[in-house]
Amino acid sequence: MPRIVQRARGERFTVFDYHCRLGPGDAARTEVHDEHTVAIVRRGCFTYRTGGREHLLEAGSVLLGEPGSEYSIGHEYGCGDVCTVFGLRPELLAELGREDGFGVPVLPGSARIAAACLGPGESEEGSEIGRTGVGWDEAAWLAAAAALAAVDRPARLGASPGRRVDRDRVHDAAAFLIAHAEERVGLEDGARVAGLSPFHFLRVFRRELGLTPHQFLVQARLRRAQELLREGSLPVTEVAYEVGFGDLSHFQHTFRRLVGVTPGRFRRGALPAAG
Repeated sequence: MPRIVQRARGERFTVFDYHCRLGPGDAARTEVHDEHTVAIVRRGCFTYRTGGREHLLEAGSVLLGEPGSEYSIGHEYGCGDVCTVFGLRPELLAELGREDGFGVPVLPGSARIAAACLGPGESEEGSEIGRTGVGWDEAAWLAAAAALAAVDRPARLGASPGRRVDRDRVHDAAAFLIAHAEERVGLEDGARVAGLSPFHFLRVFRRELGLTPHQFLVQARLRRAQELLREGSLPVTEVAYEVGFGDLSHFQHTFRRLVGVTPGRFRRGALPAAG
């Protein structure tokens, strides 16, 4: 059975962490989304099957669910994953101008949505607003708005032929990039792990995950940077080097461009704009 940790509940949203313990030997069962959902994979990976298609979701990937839509989850690549899930009432999406929902089942990794999934952090009083001064209600709005903004952008996940061999290779390379994110790794390193030429690897990786290997690597570094900024007191310079950026100004520029606020403001609890 999964472990579900509720983070917050409001009139128009719920937030919970979903800890799945299933593995390759467990059969997938068909389930139904009961509300609009934005879920970000924080750890682990799985195959999301919906609408007759299969999608590989690695750490950082975003799952989008619609009320009444059927889906199943497979764990061919190992045991367990952790997702932060925002359940959104129709009224919330209606106020954002998209009462009909998202229209796509998955999105590539998004540093802005990852920022929302961290929420307010822990609070000794157990209140919704923790040590960062961010409320879960604000995080839910940001997650929904950022997902809708990403859906409306021209760049989307490519059409995958659903070949298991391609997903296997991309998963192996993605796991390698996450494990070595703080190191100097590049296209040829990932291609070597996948057993493909660099050009073929780049094409297959982008088609399956919606990001180039370098973009995926940067997203992994930024997620780790967000955790370090919220959890500890390391100077921003040390955070930059710890997660794999060799230059502070490049880290600050990349963080601000992809997350939406500077590292310093993020540490103090600022939430980025959705767009």
